[in-house]
Amino acid sequence: MSDSDYQTGWGKPPKHSQFKPGRSGNPRGRPRGSQNIASRVRRILRERIVVQENGRRKSMTKAEAIARQAVLKAMQGDLRAVEKVVVLYQSAEEAELAAAEKLLREINFESFTLPQLEMFLQLAVPPDIKKAAGVKELDVDKKTLKVLKDSLGF
Repeated sequence: MSDSDYQTGWGKPPKHSQFKPGRSGNPRGRPRGSQNIASRVRRILRERIVVQENGRRKSMTKAEAIARQAVLKAMQGDLRAVEKVVVLYQSAEEAELAAAEKLLREINFESFTLPQLEMFLQLAVPPDIKKAAGVKELDVDKKTLKVLKDSLGF
């Protein structure tokens, strides 16, 4: 096919404006240090601000201030805010659970001694769960240790 037979149209730009072989279509590339929108929003939400709460000045991140405002609106009966707070809470719980499961899978329980495992469980199990279960201290015996290792796949 010669140049005179070449038809331009959808997906067929004129030959003179096509990229030349061996040349990038973006010769300068992405500037160093440029951030995408998610990185920028994340950085902004981590910035600290000072707010008045109960007549006292308190420092918190912008993300925390937004969350507090959403919870206050939800408590005042704003149904949209209630829905958003519930969704945020559920996603935070799921993320926390996923992180905890990942951590548990990465820990080599085989190398733990019984006292070390007891100490780990004392620190790892949140107080509210201990209270709900009616347990002040967790006592781990060898049988419980074996069940724990088996249930985690070790």
